Amino acid sequence: MHIVLLTQNFAPDVGGIEVLMTGLAGALAGRGHRVLVLADTPRPGSPPLAGPPSPYEVRRFGGPRPWRRRRKARHAARLLREAGIDAVIADSWKSLELLPAPPGIPVLCLAHGMEFPLHARPGKRRRITRSLRGVQVIANSRYTAARAAPFLDGAGAVTVIPPGIDAPPQAEPAERDRARQALAGRQPRLISVARLEPHKGIDRVIECLPALRREFPQIVYVLLGEGPDRERLQRLIEECGVSDRVVLAGTVDEGRRTAWLAESDVFVLPGRRVGDRVEGFGIAFIEAAWRGVPSIAGADGGGGEAVRDGETGLVCDGGDPAAVRAAIHALLYDPARRRELGEAARARAPEFSWDRIVRRYEELLLPS
Repeated sequence: MHIVLLTQNFAPDVGGIEVLMTGLAGALAGRGHRVLVLADTPRPGSPPLAGPPSPYEVRRFGGPRPWRRRRKARHAARLLREAGIDAVIADSWKSLELLPAPPGIPVLCLAHGMEFPLHARPGKRRRITRSLRGVQVIANSRYTAARAAPFLDGAGAVTVIPPGIDAPPQAEPAERDRARQALAGRQPRLISVARLEPHKGIDRVIECLPALRREFPQIVYVLLGEGPDRERLQRLIEECGVSDRVVLAGTVDEGRRTAWLAESDVFVLPGRRVGDRVEGFGIAFIEAAWRGVPSIAGADGGGGEAVRDGETGLVCDGGDPAAVRAAIHALLYDPARRRELGEAARARAPEFSWDRIVRRYEELLLPS
């Protein structure tokens, strides 16, 4: 098949949707499909692309957002008229809004959660519904599917397909050594990998550290990522007096991320609802699972689907500091249970491999 991916989020930009769309393009191309990606230009500060050439073509569109969205939509419409396109996959309804309805070919649209407001104004509700008319929506979790369903008004369908993520490469020995040196003498080790935003629950982890360090004096919390909440989190770290217990490593490449995770005991991201914002799934939980690291997730949103409570980690009320602290303490206090949950997480991770996930997309693109 000749498939066009319409996306605002793509490598080398960093983020969960970026990882998902880039992985999907590669998985489809790996199955023999001809893939053309229409993407925005990389954001300033994005890391340079590395590795071998991609097995698909990427065409980039820059400029102010309204202008680049129109240019991309016009380009896609011309391809649909002239290039024999067999299917379209969009990263969100926003990428479909300006595209005329493609006649006679399947159109899939990914749903992540927060792009469907809980209390949408009538005008925005009409925009979303119009964009998704006749489109097959792919939700990353049952939570997201339920959040998207009211916007379809019976004019479309929702299928739940979790994000795909393949087993990461082993950390380079030099990177592993650097992580070990940075953490030498500091244990147990908590880690979060996330865009720094309030709904991620990182502040709850920081608030727990003063109490946790009384029982675990050498505890350390490694925080990988950047985002609009960084300054507030930095102030909170200082206010809680735990600057010596937190490593703010910023955005790192896959090799360094692999090394940090390999040296960690518990992945913790106790998300909660903040306004309309909540985690729709949490691909980082699966990234940790591939490395045998158990996770702590918040019960709001789709975190409880990425992490199986009591099996691959713990799910707690991310809005309750005491609940977050209790969950962290439970895993730090019991290393044997921690290892058991981590091994169960590792055993489950292949369920999310792209080799399996991409076939579910193909079932929708190539119905029997």
